[in-house]
Amino acid sequence: MAGVFAVTAIALDWSYCIPIICKMVFGQFKPGPWHMGKWSFWVNLYAVVWTLFASIIFILPTVRPVAGDTMNYAIAFLGAILIFSAFFWYIAGKKYYTGPLIEAQVDENASGDIETYSGSSGEFQRGEEQEKSENNIA
Repeated sequence: MAGVFAVTAIALDWSYCIPIICKMVFGQFKPGPWHMGKWSFWVNLYAVVWTLFASIIFILPTVRPVAGDTMNYAIAFLGAILIFSAFFWYIAGKKYYTGPLIEAQVDENASGDIETYSGSSGEFQRGEEQEKSENNIA
């Protein structure tokens, strides 16, 4: 049972690291109102290295000597999950996965007006029109 919990901890940790790695590798990131400036890269690198270290620790056996009943089967579970996921992706996932649905898109035009595209109505609304439609809904 410890192997199952170790795999969930590893998966949770890496679910946080995947966006961090994408930010570091691709660099397409617009900082928000609060960011770490020049320290951002080093803190992100530390987070990824720490997660790699913790993942290795979660895979190691907890008791020595290692026997069949004291083995940490997290690596076997993780391997099975990754193999199954890869097979599923190549067999069916590529055909049926279309990506996330975009229900609204906010654009700022050259004059500074904000336009909102609503996927449900299929039309753009400008600032005052948008306020009117929001007031009618509320």
